[in-house]
Amino acid sequence: RAKKLRWFGIDREKKIEAGWQPYRNREMTIEIEEPGYKFHMNDIAATIGLVGLKHSDELLKIREHVGQRYQNELKNCAHIGGGSFWLYGVLINNRDERAEQLLAAGIDVNMVHLRNDKYKLFGGRAQDLPNMSYVEDRYLYLPINSHLDDQDIDTVVREFNRIVTD
Repeated sequence: RAKKLRWFGIDREKKIEAGWQPYRNREMTIEIEEPGYKFHMNDIAATIGLVGLKHSDELLKIREHVGQRYQNELKNCAHIGGGSFWLYGVLINNRDERAEQLLAAGIDVNMVHLRNDKYKLFGGRAQDLPNMSYVEDRYLYLPINSHLDDQDIDTVVREFNRIVTD
Protein backbone atom coordinates (compact mmCIF):
# COMPACT_ATOMS: atom_id res chain seq x y z
CA ARG A 1 0.00 0.00 0.00
CA ALA A 2 2.80 2.44 0.89
CA LYS A 3 4.39 1.88 -2.51
CA LYS A 4 1.16 2.93 -4.20
CA LEU A 5 0.44 5.86 -1.89
CA ARG A 6 3.92 7.34 -2.30
CA TRP A 7 3.14 8.52 -5.85
CA PHE A 8 -0.29 10.16 -5.83
CA GLY A 9 -2.05 6.81 -5.36
CA ILE A 10 -0.84 5.56 -8.75
CA ASP A 11 0.64 2.08 -8.98
CA ARG A 12 3.61 2.84 -11.22
CA GLU A 13 4.40 -0.82 -11.83
CA LYS A 14 0.89 -1.46 -13.18
CA LYS A 15 1.23 1.68 -15.28
CA ILE A 16 4.48 0.41 -16.81
CA GLU A 17 3.10 -3.12 -17.30
CA ALA A 18 0.13 -1.66 -19.16
CA GLY A 19 2.49 0.32 -21.42
CA TRP A 20 0.39 3.34 -20.59
CA GLN A 21 1.10 6.57 -22.47
CA PRO A 22 -1.12 9.53 -21.47
CA TYR A 23 -1.70 11.05 -24.90
CA ARG A 24 -2.57 7.65 -26.40
CA ASN A 25 -4.68 6.28 -23.54
CA ARG A 26 -6.68 9.11 -22.06
CA GLU A 27 -9.17 6.53 -20.89
CA MET A 28 -7.93 5.51 -17.48
CA THR A 29 -6.38 2.09 -18.00
CA ILE A 30 -5.18 2.13 -14.42
CA GLU A 31 -7.35 3.08 -11.50
CA ILE A 32 -6.59 5.26 -8.50
CA GLU A 33 -8.27 3.56 -5.56
CA GLU A 34 -7.35 6.07 -2.86
CA PRO A 35 -5.60 9.43 -2.82
CA GLY A 36 -1.86 9.29 -2.42
CA TYR A 37 0.98 11.65 -1.71
CA LYS A 38 4.32 12.73 -3.13
CA PHE A 39 6.45 10.77 -0.66
CA HIS A 40 9.69 9.73 -2.29
CA MET A 41 12.31 11.14 0.07
CA ASN A 42 14.79 9.02 2.00
CA ASP A 43 18.24 9.81 3.43
CA ILE A 44 20.00 9.00 0.17
CA ALA A 45 17.67 11.22 -1.82
CA ALA A 46 18.09 13.98 0.77
CA THR A 47 21.88 13.77 0.51
CA ILE A 48 21.75 13.91 -3.27
CA GLY A 49 19.36 16.85 -3.01
CA LEU A 50 21.68 18.76 -0.69
CA VAL A 51 24.59 18.28 -3.10
CA GLY A 52 22.33 19.27 -5.99
CA LEU A 53 21.44 22.54 -4.29
CA LYS A 54 25.03 23.66 -4.90
CA HIS A 55 24.31 23.48 -8.63
CA SER A 56 20.69 24.60 -8.64
CA ASP A 57 21.27 28.18 -9.79
CA GLU A 58 23.28 26.98 -12.79
CA LEU A 59 20.72 24.30 -13.66
CA LEU A 60 17.81 26.73 -13.37
CA LYS A 61 19.58 29.16 -15.72
CA ILE A 62 19.91 26.40 -18.32
CA ARG A 63 16.21 25.51 -18.03
CA GLU A 64 15.28 29.17 -18.25
CA HIS A 65 17.42 29.46 -21.41
CA VAL A 66 15.59 26.49 -22.96
CA GLY A 67 12.22 27.95 -21.98
CA GLN A 68 13.06 31.38 -23.39
CA ARG A 69 14.20 29.82 -26.66
CA TYR A 70 10.92 27.92 -26.90
CA GLN A 71 8.93 31.04 -26.02
CA ASN A 72 10.67 33.06 -28.72
CA GLU A 73 10.96 30.45 -31.48
CA LEU A 74 8.04 28.01 -31.36
CA LYS A 75 5.30 28.99 -33.80
CA ASN A 76 1.63 28.11 -34.27
CA CYS A 77 0.89 27.34 -30.64
CA ALA A 78 -0.20 28.92 -27.40
CA HIS A 79 2.42 28.66 -24.69
CA ILE A 80 1.57 27.43 -21.20
CA GLY A 81 3.94 29.70 -19.36
CA GLY A 82 5.07 30.87 -16.01
CA GLY A 83 6.88 29.26 -13.18
CA SER A 84 10.31 27.74 -12.88
CA PHE A 85 10.50 26.00 -16.26
CA TRP A 86 10.07 22.63 -14.58
CA LEU A 87 7.81 21.84 -17.54
CA TYR A 88 7.21 23.55 -20.88
CA GLY A 89 3.72 23.14 -22.23
CA VAL A 90 2.04 24.22 -25.43
CA LEU A 91 -1.50 24.04 -26.76
CA ILE A 92 -1.82 22.70 -30.30
CA ASN A 93 -4.56 21.35 -32.53
CA ASN A 94 -4.43 17.69 -33.59
CA ARG A 95 -2.25 16.99 -30.56
CA ASP A 96 -2.27 13.19 -30.68
CA GLU A 97 -1.26 13.00 -34.34
CA ARG A 98 1.43 15.62 -33.86
CA ALA A 99 2.72 13.96 -30.70
CA GLU A 100 3.28 10.78 -32.73
CA GLN A 101 5.07 12.78 -35.42
CA LEU A 102 7.28 14.51 -32.86
CA LEU A 103 8.13 11.17 -31.25
CA ALA A 104 8.98 9.76 -34.69
CA ALA A 105 11.29 12.76 -35.18
CA GLY A 106 13.08 11.93 -31.92
CA ILE A 107 11.38 14.60 -29.79
CA ASP A 108 10.21 13.17 -26.45
CA VAL A 109 6.81 14.67 -25.67
CA ASN A 110 4.21 13.84 -23.06
CA MET A 111 1.06 15.05 -21.34
CA VAL A 112 2.33 14.82 -17.75
CA HIS A 113 -1.05 15.43 -16.07
CA LEU A 114 -4.48 14.11 -16.92
CA ARG A 115 -7.79 15.40 -15.66
CA ASN A 116 -8.44 13.69 -12.38
CA ASP A 117 -12.24 13.95 -12.35
CA LYS A 118 -12.37 10.76 -14.45
CA TYR A 119 -10.90 8.64 -11.66
CA LYS A 120 -13.50 6.79 -9.56
CA LEU A 121 -12.07 8.43 -6.47
CA PHE A 122 -13.13 11.85 -7.80
CA GLY A 123 -16.45 10.87 -9.34
CA GLY A 124 -15.42 8.61 -12.21
CA ARG A 125 -16.61 10.83 -15.04
CA ALA A 126 -15.70 14.10 -16.71
CA GLN A 127 -17.33 16.98 -14.87
CA ASP A 128 -18.47 20.25 -16.42
CA LEU A 129 -15.05 21.91 -16.42
CA PRO A 130 -14.97 24.09 -19.57
CA ASN A 131 -11.31 25.09 -19.32
CA MET A 132 -10.14 21.53 -18.74
CA SER A 133 -12.38 20.30 -21.53
CA TYR A 134 -10.79 22.86 -23.85
CA VAL A 135 -7.17 22.02 -23.05
CA GLU A 136 -7.37 18.25 -22.54
CA ASP A 137 -7.08 17.46 -26.27
CA ARG A 138 -4.59 20.24 -26.98
CA TYR A 139 -1.88 20.40 -24.33
CA LEU A 140 1.51 18.80 -24.77
CA TYR A 141 4.78 19.10 -22.89
CA LEU A 142 8.13 19.43 -24.65
CA PRO A 143 11.55 18.38 -23.40
CA ILE A 144 13.07 20.85 -20.98
CA ASN A 145 16.01 19.82 -18.85
CA SER A 146 19.53 20.87 -18.00
CA HIS A 147 21.06 18.38 -20.46
CA LEU A 148 19.64 20.08 -23.56
CA ASP A 149 22.22 22.10 -25.44
CA ASP A 150 21.55 24.67 -28.16
CA GLN A 151 21.79 22.02 -30.88
CA ASP A 152 19.12 19.95 -29.11
CA ILE A 153 16.92 23.04 -28.73
CA ASP A 154 17.42 23.85 -32.42
CA THR A 155 16.21 20.33 -33.28
CA VAL A 156 13.12 20.58 -31.06
CA VAL A 157 12.23 24.01 -32.47
CA ARG A 158 12.85 22.99 -36.09
CA GLU A 159 10.85 19.75 -35.86
CA PHE A 160 8.04 21.33 -33.84
CA ASN A 161 7.65 24.21 -36.30
CA ARG A 162 7.80 21.79 -39.26
CA ILE A 163 5.12 19.51 -37.80
CA VAL A 164 2.85 22.12 -36.20
CA THR A 165 1.87 24.25 -39.17
CA ASP A 166 -1.75 25.30 -38.58
